[in-house]
Amino acid sequence: MKNYDEVVGIDVSKKRVDASCHLAQQHCVFSNDVKGYESMLNWVAKQIKGVLCI
Repeated sequence: MKNYDEVVGIDVSKKRVDASCHLAQQHCVFSNDVKGYESMLNWVAKQIKGVLCI
């Protein structure tokens, strides 16, 4: 069994994307477009502080 450093939950709807980092206890909302997805990836990278996501 793997031990994970962080778990990210993502809920996608027509207009927005909600993302939540479980262990960091952070939540953020992004637009459901390319710019929003890029912002979400950058936000997650900051939340996990450089831990590799696979």
